[in-house]
Amino acid sequence: MNNITAKLSISLASILISSALLAQPGMQRRDPSAPFDLATDSWNARWISVPGTGAQKYGVYHFRKQVKLSAVPSDYVVHVSGDNRYKLYVNDSLVSMGPAKGDATHWSYETLDLAPWLREGENEIAALVYHEGGSKPDSQVSVAAGFLLQGEGNASGLFTDKSWECYKDEAYSPVPVHVPGYYVAGPGEKVDFAAGKENWQTAEEGPAGEPKNLNS
Repeated sequence: MNNITAKLSISLASILISSALLAQPGMQRRDPSAPFDLATDSWNARWISVPGTGAQKYGVYHFRKQVKLSAVPSDYVVHVSGDNRYKLYVNDSLVSMGPAKGDATHWSYETLDLAPWLREGENEIAALVYHEGGSKPDSQVSVAAGFLLQGEGNASGLFTDKSWECYKDEAYSPVPVHVPGYYVAGPGEKVDFAAGKENWQTAEEGPAGEPKNLNS
C-alpha cells in the first residue's frame, strides 16, 4: 500500500453515522456533481451487498457499473474498499486489490486513478468481493459483506448505490480445514467453473439484479 493510500485510512463508523444522519427527515444528500472534498464532505457512496445473502456468511459476489464517457478524462480518481476483500476491474483489466487490514473503527481503502484504463464511450467498472464468513482468518475483521466505491473530481458521479448490478457467484464454496491444535488461517476454496459466469466483468455477461444498501 503506497503512502497516499496509507494516509487515507477512514473510519467505517463515520460512514455509518453519516448515512444515519442523511436518512433523517429534512436532511439532503450532497449534489454528486459538486466538487468533492474527501476530508470534509460526506460520501455519496453506500456499502452495497447482494440481496438475500447473510452479512457474515461465506460468499463471492460480483458488482458492476457501466460508465459512458464522451472523452477520456485526464484523471478519474476513486476510493474503493470491500469486506472482506475485493478485486477491482476496469474494462476487464485488474487495477486494484485490497483493502489493507484494519479494524471496525479504522477501515482501510485504496485510492487510485482509473484514467489509464478508460476509453471513449462505454466503460465497465466491476468488482469481485470475497467474504469468508465464520471461517475467516483470525486476523480478518469484518462488519458485513459488501463493497464501497466513491469517486471524486472527474469521477464524482461514480459511487456505489442501488444502480449497480450484482449477483452471488455460486461457483465458489469453502473447503473446511481440520487440523489438531490452534488454527488461525482461513478455509480452502473449491471452484466449479461450470457453475460460474464467464466474462462477468464485461457487458457480454455478468451481474444481474439490484444490490441492497447496507446503510439504508
